[in-house]
Amino acid sequence: MKNKKAVKLLATINILAMLTMLGQPVVKAQQPKDIYPVEINETNFPDELIRKDIINIVDDNKDGKIEKSEADKVHYYSINFYEGLGKLEKYNTGLGEFVDEPATINLKGLEVLENLEELSVGIEHKIKLENLSTVEKFKKLKKLILLNGTNTALDKINLENNKNLNTLVICGKLKNKNLNFIKKNKELKNVNFTYLRGIKTLDFSKNKKLKNVVIAEGDFKKINFGKNSNLTKLQIDMSNKFTGLNIKGLKKLKKLRITQCNKIKRIYSGKKQKVKSVKVKDCKRISKKDVKRIKK
Repeated sequence: MKNKKAVKLLATINILAMLTMLGQPVVKAQQPKDIYPVEINETNFPDELIRKDIINIVDDNKDGKIEKSEADKVHYYSINFYEGLGKLEKYNTGLGEFVDEPATINLKGLEVLENLEELSVGIEHKIKLENLSTVEKFKKLKKLILLNGTNTALDKINLENNKNLNTLVICGKLKNKNLNFIKKNKELKNVNFTYLRGIKTLDFSKNKKLKNVVIAEGDFKKINFGKNSNLTKLQIDMSNKFTGLNIKGLKKLKKLRITQCNKIKRIYSGKKQKVKSVKVKDCKRISKKDVKRIKK
């Protein structure tokens, strides 16, 4: 009886397999869509100044289109606005543009630069930045610098897919509530976070290649470095919500600077841990004994 049931079950499986093979249409692997050539127009590049940049820098044959061969040559792009003498000056792109009125910079379209490895975006008070998420599409990006005015906040950003990122500089406000994405940035070596508000914790425990960290004027209460054995330089300035620092896992730390951090009570270090250069200034609660213990 059991053998008959087994035979029936096997037959049913075979029939289902045959029906699946005969009835199921063959699905071809979807090929990536070829976006090139890309017309240099207001739809594809809404920002007038970036559009001019693309024409001057990328469009070699001046045919009003971006070919893949042209886009692939661009590895570095910088668009910076800084306030001075009553004007906002744009530089590093060779255009020498000036903006007197409040303006918006729209990054849409820059994703055509698929080989981009370095991007620097600097804006000041009167400038609003749109489509910051464009940055997330640069899979080969190694260096990102975002500098924004103290009166405005950049949109949320998630860099977890920028796997090659080794240098990250963010100066100014972000709408992010956390920076958890940095756990995915395994290649990170250099970090500078300044004026970041509203973010309470930082976790660098997964960034084993980290070498240099600079943190200034943020709302951070806790920073987890884990066992970052490659970290050699750590600088924390004017962070008045930060209460304690644990450097036990930082075996190669050579330079430590902590200034104007009034709530830090203690520096936790290993028993025999020594740091070549230690500077602690205007930190009322850190004892001289703590500093002496770790100073080489």
